[in-house]
Amino acid sequence: MDALDMLVHDIRCMDPKEMRLEVLRRRAEFFKETKRGKMEMCKIAEELMEKGREEGALATLVSLVKRGVLSIADAAKEMKVSEEAFKKMAML
Repeated sequence: MDALDMLVHDIRCMDPKEMRLEVLRRRAEFFKETKRGKMEMCKIAEELMEKGREEGALATLVSLVKRGVLSIADAAKEMKVSEEAFKKMAML
């Protein structure tokens, strides 16, 4: 089994004990089997969810602005940013 095959195998493993590459196995064990690792993963997951919510809200507001349903000023207020910041974020 070459290095690429080992990497693909390890990425697909649900159980770190089945991983072949030591460095990946150790990191997977840390995140899956230690209290600190689980806390870090929860924090990362929460940050990703928040980022997704913000991106979704921005996309919705941009769509409403483009359709003329909402003004840039109102959209910026909803995002709690200046109009200029909203324009930059929305690439308008």
